[in-house]
Amino acid sequence: MQKFPKKDYKLFKDLVSLSQNDLHNLLYKFLKRFYKKSNIINTDNYLIGIGNIPIGLVAHMDTVFDAPPKDIYFDEKKWVFWSPDGLGADDRAGIYIIIKVLLAGYLPTVIFTRDEEIGAMGASELVQDFEKPVTELKYLIQLDRRNYLDAVFYDCTNADFAEYVISFGFVEAEGIFSDISIICPAWNIAGVNLSVGYKNEHSYLEILSMVATLRTFEKVLMMLDKADEAKSFDYGEDLYSNFHWYAFNKRCDECKQLFFDYEMIPVELEDGKIKYYCPDCCVNKVTWCKECGKPMLLENNNQKICYRHNKNV
Repeated sequence: MQKFPKKDYKLFKDLVSLSQNDLHNLLYKFLKRFYKKSNIINTDNYLIGIGNIPIGLVAHMDTVFDAPPKDIYFDEKKWVFWSPDGLGADDRAGIYIIIKVLLAGYLPTVIFTRDEEIGAMGASELVQDFEKPVTELKYLIQLDRRNYLDAVFYDCTNADFAEYVISFGFVEAEGIFSDISIICPAWNIAGVNLSVGYKNEHSYLEILSMVATLRTFEKVLMMLDKADEAKSFDYGEDLYSNFHWYAFNKRCDECKQLFFDYEMIPVELEDGKIKYYCPDCCVNKVTWCKECGKPMLLENNNQKICYRHNKNV
């Protein structure tokens, strides 16, 4: 296998080495190289560059880790990144792809959101600020999916759009939630979340296969090349709209999304109240008490507090 380009190695390493605030500032400066000032929207919650290709690329600037990794390693034979500090390829790999798209001379509309990992807060602010798309868009591509060549459509039920995306060599997969889960229904635009090559996300075992990342990058370029031929895809009728409130009867107190009751993890708080966590949010918020075997809070300082015993365990 050929050597991984040094400039690409440096680019990705630099991206994962930044805090969310520093990355936001860097991306704003970067967008000014490609977009007119009047076509850049920069807020505390998101950053947008409005381009001349009617397709939107979406990625989020935060990771689940409290701080950027200090030690970053790369396997030159397998083209795999990892870090014992938590790599943060979710979603710096998506941002890496978008930067490479712009450097390749393409100018789609790009949307960088903040705080996706704690409930897509940036995306929520975006659709509150803009009830309609910021520009004419035929569809959205989020670059924030694990694995290799997955295409996740969430509740978007536009079968023509799914067939169109799969025609580029992707395989439909299931997912729970991402920024486009909020943006697409609000703007009535079809959207897909594509694999960017990371695995073991939300853990210190996270790795990134650059082979998978670059394969998605190439396919995104193919999709942008065919933007003029593509039709505009709407979100599609939500098949669950008539019984959402009956089937999905429990809302996660962290990300505020609806889930089945049996999916939720109930955690008793100090005042005796119950807080519910979905399968995604419980990863970094919940652990299990060794004494009573029931879920308990995992605080920011990694203290494990079971209020049934009123002590750290």
